[in-house]
Amino acid sequence: MLTHPTLLEILHSHICTHAEATHTRQSYIHTPKLHTHAVATHTAVTMAALKPPFTIATAHQKVKFAQAMWNTCNPTQVSKGYTSDCIWRNRGQFIKGTDEIIGFLTKKWEKEQEYRLRKELFAVGGEKEGDMNKIAVQFWYEYRDKYDGMKWKRCYGLEDWTFNVSDPRLRALRG
Repeated sequence: MLTHPTLLEILHSHICTHAEATHTRQSYIHTPKLHTHAVATHTAVTMAALKPPFTIATAHQKVKFAQAMWNTCNPTQVSKGYTSDCIWRNRGQFIKGTDEIIGFLTKKWEKEQEYRLRKELFAVGGEKEGDMNKIAVQFWYEYRDKYDGMKWKRCYGLEDWTFNVSDPRLRALRG
């Protein structure tokens, strides 16, 4: 019986193979660094317009905008994309609300130097037909670990985003 590899197995295989083949390079994730001001100016126009119900095109725009915000490494700016009652899960830790998001990201980016992130749309849908308020995102990022001799480290996974239909900001994030 033929079995097909899971997406995670394929992604892991690709990342490990690519990382080994390019170990002399500084980084294999290439994302443009945006200035915080440019993202802040763009936020009011784009993020407010990108709300449920999503199409594949608007879901893709939302994912790429989130990628750009996260690559600023500015915790306050990133937190503005989430509701004040947002709940994140990071492994065994739950982060609730804006203050905890800012604290978590500040600590994260203190350790994770030269942080680079990619996000890609995986799926879009909803609980009921027509809702289209959920987005699944594949992500991968790398950084130099400040507390481990500035060694390069890479992480990857999937996120599930749930949006309130009346608020374009992210309500729940599970990773």
